[in-house]
Amino acid sequence: MLFGVMLMDLGDTGPAYPPPPAIASRREQDRGWFFRASSGVGTVARSSQRDLLELNGYEDPGIRWHLLADAAGFPWSRVGIGGFVGYSFREVEPRSGGPPLEEEIYRLGAQVPLAFGTETVRFLLAPRLGVASGRQSLHGRGDFVLAPLFGADAGVIFPKVHIGLALAGYTAPVRASGDLGEREDFGGVELLFSVYFDG
Repeated sequence: MLFGVMLMDLGDTGPAYPPPPAIASRREQDRGWFFRASSGVGTVARSSQRDLLELNGYEDPGIRWHLLADAAGFPWSRVGIGGFVGYSFREVEPRSGGPPLEEEIYRLGAQVPLAFGTETVRFLLAPRLGVASGRQSLHGRGDFVLAPLFGADAGVIFPKVHIGLALAGYTAPVRASGDLGEREDFGGVELLFSVYFDG
């Protein structure tokens, strides 16, 4: 009788329990923050001011050179809150002599980046809203004018090697004034190379 009970005890493994669910890493649960420094080139948006300059011999609008820094914290797993600052410049030589057109633009604003991907490849989409302050000058005496700025940045990041690429687009319409003969747009499309850090 005792032998039978022992056999029963040995053969009874108890109820089967499902394996515990996988626990996400802290990085997957909380992305923390990121900082990105970017540089690249961009186009010049079509505007009445650009048309006026073309009529006066500045037919080639040239390209804008861009320097940009942005950062954000992630209070939610995929949605962050942050800001950006930027500086852009270009210089255009006229077709038939005369002073070069010099332009510089400063940008400042807020962004709400959306983050997707893995630890190896990450995608960032950042709608942006801010202000732009820019000037155009033929003799170094242009005054700055303000414009609202609307745009977005779409980028791919490789966090393990801290680099990335981004494509951004903006519009920053400026009314005609004593400093600008016609309506201008300080926006355009940009292609940027980035150095990226997060934690």
